[in-house]
Amino acid sequence: MLDQTATQTATAATKKAAQITERKLVWKGAVVEIKIPTESFCRVAGYKDFWYMQFGRVISSGNIINMFLHADVPQDYCYKKIRAEIEVHLKRFDDGRCYHHIDLRPTEKPVNHKLKVLPSTDEAKEDGVIVLPLEHPQVGEILLTPLASHNVAAVPAAQPDSKESTGYPVLDRMLSQDGWMIEKEDKKLVYLYKGEGVGRRTTKFQKPKKKR
Repeated sequence: MLDQTATQTATAATKKAAQITERKLVWKGAVVEIKIPTESFCRVAGYKDFWYMQFGRVISSGNIINMFLHADVPQDYCYKKIRAEIEVHLKRFDDGRCYHHIDLRPTEKPVNHKLKVLPSTDEAKEDGVIVLPLEHPQVGEILLTPLASHNVAAVPAAQPDSKESTGYPVLDRMLSQDGWMIEKEDKKLVYLYKGEGVGRRTTKFQKPKKKR
């Protein structure tokens, strides 16, 4: 007699996990004020040499967008209202799903935008409001409203001018000659990418230790 449980287990094991086909920086260039939840609503994790704290912002029932606070000790910011530079990213899978998330990095820079994540509407938006629509299975839109005194336009990820040195000759060559682009960086590493979609490649440049 055929063991139905064993058959179901074998079938599940043969299912291929969805593959990521695209990672993309959608928007950056805003400093916002945001309230961080209590630690009981957050998940703290580390990846190699940096730490982050993950929490969700509810858009509507059963529909959330993840936010990641990047800091050396992210839990120090729990239940506090902070200023943060934001980056909006998306991750697309080969099964059609697409998820946006928002990276937050604490800063002392002045706030220049108001951040909202809301269900999609057909209502007219204020002049200058940046609207970033979410895609299936997320439903809604990210709204970034420039404050009156800081009408800042959206800008792509900042790249060093070809004539400007980063201070690292090897990294300069990778950017100017090899076609790499900077995605982000921290105290120790510069994260680089080349190409988009299925042809996207990534690598890291480790900053040399300063001589004492």
